[in-house]
Amino acid sequence: MPLRKIVLENYRCFRDRQDIELAPVTVVLGKNNSGKSVLTRAPLVIGTGFDTTSTAPLDLDRLVPQPVDGFPDLIFEQSPHGWPSCSIWP
Repeated sequence: MPLRKIVLENYRCFRDRQDIELAPVTVVLGKNNSGKSVLTRAPLVIGTGFDTTSTAPLDLDRLVPQPVDGFPDLIFEQSPHGWPSCSIWP
């Protein structure tokens, strides 16, 4: 089943809720440092929570070749009180 929509909030550079509708062909364009890579890696981050033997909700060590130093790196401005919210709609 193809993905139809990605919703991000308080995730990396996306503080406010972002609803991204996906089509059979989706092109991600933007200036440097605008969040293109963060957007395209969101499904990979979410995927680390599936099919893992880790006791953590997200197995961040599986994010190779660009691993994340820790969970706070996923939160907007690394706020200790923030919580990233990402969902994928099939």
